[in-house]
Amino acid sequence: MEGLRYSDRKFCSVEGYPILSFSKKKKLMGGLAIVVLLSAVFLERSRIYDLFYTPSLTGFEVLEYPHPDLANILIIGDSIVSGYFFDLRAEMAGVANVYGVPENARHSRYGLKQCDRWLGDRDWDIIAFNFGLHDIHFVKGVGIPREYRRNLEAIATKLQATNARIVWINTTPVPSRTLFRKAGEAERINAIAREIMTKKELPILDLWTPARKNLKTWQIPRDVHFRDRGSEELAKIVGAFLHEELR
Repeated sequence: MEGLRYSDRKFCSVEGYPILSFSKKKKLMGGLAIVVLLSAVFLERSRIYDLFYTPSLTGFEVLEYPHPDLANILIIGDSIVSGYFFDLRAEMAGVANVYGVPENARHSRYGLKQCDRWLGDRDWDIIAFNFGLHDIHFVKGVGIPREYRRNLEAIATKLQATNARIVWINTTPVPSRTLFRKAGEAERINAIAREIMTKKELPILDLWTPARKNLKTWQIPRDVHFRDRGSEELAKIVGAFLHEELR
């Protein structure tokens, strides 16, 4: 090709301009690929995190034998909810049909977009919901207190329009040295949520306090997720609260 000459293995040039060799191009492309991958991890790490920590959600949105005479309860939340969901369903057996959303509800921005789809066309008696742990992820644009407040107010308003009884489940603790989150952040967003729910006169189901008291035995060290025992205990607390709401 006219104007293209190879000087040695390191460089070639077009019209006198140096071009990297194939080996150097390969190294450069490899480096760029690593940068892109790391950027994806840090910007959208909530999704990657869930690949490892979110149990299968198969069966959450369906109930094999729903009882037509029982109340219908919808639980909206993240992997903490998915951890205790089936224990909760067992706690409410014979009392209510308990449903969940067919995916990790993630953060409040995502919840606001998906809320109508999750509600579907079923008549709900109680809707219990939480957003929080994913909002305090270090994900660009998510977790800003102002946006969290705005999203949460909008979600609560949507849920109230269903005429179901709405229950806010507060966010469980973030232990120290937890990956992707800071200890103490749950308290900050719980304070924001408490203001909103108090203003809207919605009941608050407090999971933060019992979880904090039993942090060493219920939660996985340096992790927001719970051991089996912890999830079972959370299911009992949520079940008892919902029993009272149905009276």
